[in-house]
Amino acid sequence: MKNILKIFSGIVISWLLISGVSAMWHWNWYWKNKMWKNHNEKNMIDNIEKQDLSDIEIDLLQKQYEEEMMANELYTSFYEMYGIETFKNIASSEAQHMKAVKSLFDRYELELPTNYDHIQDLYEQLKSDWSKSASQALEVWVKIEFVDIDDIVTAIKATDNDDVKIVLTNIGWASYNHLRGFLKAIDNNGYETELDYTPYLSDEDLVTKWPIKYKLIEKLESDSKKEQYKISIEKKYNSVIDRIKADTKKTQIILVKIDDLVEKTKNSSTLTEDKKISKVALLEALRELLESN
Repeated sequence: MKNILKIFSGIVISWLLISGVSAMWHWNWYWKNKMWKNHNEKNMIDNIEKQDLSDIEIDLLQKQYEEEMMANELYTSFYEMYGIETFKNIASSEAQHMKAVKSLFDRYELELPTNYDHIQDLYEQLKSDWSKSASQALEVWVKIEFVDIDDIVTAIKATDNDDVKIVLTNIGWASYNHLRGFLKAIDNNGYETELDYTPYLSDEDLVTKWPIKYKLIEKLESDSKKEQYKISIEKKYNSVIDRIKADTKKTQIILVKIDDLVEKTKNSSTLTEDKKISKVALLEALRELLESN
C-alpha cells in the first residue's frame, strides 16, 4: 500500500513541478478586449470576422437559444406565481440573453427556434416541478443555471468562431451571477437545498458582493488543463495507473485522498488562483483516469 501511495504522490509532485503548461484555449483576450465593457450584442460582434458554422455549432446555438427561451418563460411564471423579485430580475436578463444569441442567428441567417426541440424532456420535467412550491421553484431555477453553464462551456469548447465565443462567454459570465442570486434567494427566504452547487460556486463566492464572472474563465482553463494532464499522465504513467486500478480497495483509498487534496487546494490561502486551477485540474485528471474503465 505504501508503494502505491508513493507512486501516486510521485505523479502529483512531478506534474506540479512542470512549468509552462499552457491552456489549449486562450482567454487573455477576454480581459484585454474593450468590447466587453459594452454588453450590446451587436457591438460585441460587429468587428469580428464571420466564419462558416459547422452543423455541430449550429446545433449548439439552437440548443442555447432554447435554454434561454425556457429560462425566460419559467422565471416569468415563477414571479407571477410566487412574487419573488429575483425571478423578475433574472427573467429580464434571460430576455437579453435571447437577444444576444439571436444576434448570431441573424448574422448567419439561421432560422430561430420557436419550440424546445433540443430540450423538450428537460422543459417538461422542470415545468412539472416548479408549481409544487416556492422553494421547489427556486431549486428548478438553480438546476436551469447548472444546465446553462455546462452547455455554454461545451459550446465554447466546440467552436473556433470568435463571435460565437464572445456572445456565449458574456452569457456564461452572467449565468454564474444568476446562480449565486438564486442560491442567495433560497437562503434569504428561509429555505434549504440539498443541491450540490460546489462544482460551480464556493461558499466564499456566495457571500462576495462583486461580480463573479471570472468563474467561467476558471472553468474553461481548468477543463483545458485537465485534458492536457490526462493525455500526458496516460502517456507517461499508463502502466502505473493500471496497477493502481487493479486493486479496487487501494483505488478507493486514493480517490478519497484526491478529494481531500482538491478540497484543501480550493481552500488554500497560500496558493495563487492560477496554481489552484492547475493543481485541481491535475488531481481531477488523476481521478478521472482512476475511475475510467
